[in-house]
Amino acid sequence: MLLQLLIGTVVVSLTIIVIAAFIGAAIYVLTKIGNWFVSPPQIYKSLLSGICAANGLLLFRLSTAFLVEFFRRLTEAQSKRAQNPR
Repeated sequence: MLLQLLIGTVVVSLTIIVIAAFIGAAIYVLTKIGNWFVSPPQIYKSLLSGICAANGLLLFRLSTAFLVEFFRRLTEAQSKRAQNPR
């Protein structure tokens, strides 16, 4: 389960990096067209806010996955203990 979680985290992280690279390339191209099209200070704020949002989603998913796995193992241990009392 942990290996699957780590692989999923790596895949999502790589996806975010690729998207950030495409956004950065789009920002570069659009600012070369002219400052009237995209204002540079706002661009970095929007890029950072998108990355922060993606980071929040990753952390939320990761902590949720750990909690679900913890409670699954806890209930499994409790059921084994109930079946084999000392």
